[in-house]
Amino acid sequence: MNISKCFAVFIFLLSICAIAHNIYAIDLNQVYAYPVPFIPKTHGTLTIKVSDAQSVKCTIYDINGDKVKVLSGTTDLKWNGRNDVGTVVAPGMYIIKIELERSDGEYKKKIIRILIQ
Repeated sequence: MNISKCFAVFIFLLSICAIAHNIYAIDLNQVYAYPVPFIPKTHGTLTIKVSDAQSVKCTIYDINGDKVKVLSGTTDLKWNGRNDVGTVVAPGMYIIKIELERSDGEYKKKIIRILIQ
């Protein structure tokens, strides 16, 4: 094989790898939280739905940007509406920062705003 054929095969294999990676990439459209609005006394838990990630970290902030709670795991996460001290959070707007990582090194993050009543 001459060098131009080797280069063509290399480019072909590289494009196949890129296509395969995009097929199995983390789909942020499949990451969401429910129910919204969330009422801790009625609903019990807020579910943060995550698809196809080996490591999930969710940091919940209040509207002032103060950290309320950190959740981590490998699948869908549940939050009971309580802060790190264990008290039920006040009604208002909260921000959930979701960080996803797979074993192949792919890393993505998403911000979700939720209303707690």
